[in-house]
Amino acid sequence: MRQFYQRYRKQFNGFVWVSGLFFVFLVVFIFGVKGLLDYFTIGRYDWGGYWTSLIHNFLGTFIFFVLILIVECLREKYRRQR
Repeated sequence: MRQFYQRYRKQFNGFVWVSGLFFVFLVVFIFGVKGLLDYFTIGRYDWGGYWTSLIHNFLGTFIFFVLILIVECLREKYRRQR
């Protein structure tokens, strides 16, 4: 695993940074923006619904970012073989 990390460090660090940034964006958007809008329009703050939305949205984007990471690592591998 360490050898894999050393070989694809740039791609992996980018993946971790983008995933973390998107998670922060989702937390701010779901709990901040959507939560406040729901609180002022409906009159309640739906914690369970927001947690469910956060988990579903993050898992979907995480899987998408993993696929991008795999493609980038394969592209780097074939580029090094040339």
